[in-house]
Amino acid sequence: MKKRIVFMLTMLVLSGCSGMSLVNGYSPSDRDVINKHGEIKNLELFMDFKENAEKGIKDKIRIVSYTTEGDPMIQDLEFDGKVIKSRFDGTRDQFGKEEVTYASCKMIEKSEQQESTEYILKQCGKDNGESTVLTIREQKR
Repeated sequence: MKKRIVFMLTMLVLSGCSGMSLVNGYSPSDRDVINKHGEIKNLELFMDFKENAEKGIKDKIRIVSYTTEGDPMIQDLEFDGKVIKSRFDGTRDQFGKEEVTYASCKMIEKSEQQESTEYILKQCGKDNGESTVLTIREQKR
């Protein structure tokens, strides 16, 4: 009987933990660019991607940005030698639009702001739209 209770409690804890991982369920790889509210991990991978796109070299990268609540939003960028194809997956964002969107853009542009630097996809789609890919906050001293 005691073993049965221990087993049931263990299963309850494990099922609770697996349910939590399904809520935002993404474990970033060491090749992902991680954006936690402007603090960037693996920024050099993004810079390499940007440089490769400017030189016409095929490349791809994944950017994982986290919401205030900790939900991951995943953006895959792939440069095919001509355009940057963007796939934005917001399905893990509990409070946002839970959708996947796609765009084809011609370039990434750097924009210096007073307290941050933004990297923006430009000339996207038929309407020549734009979308911020990464915002880097200046470190306060």
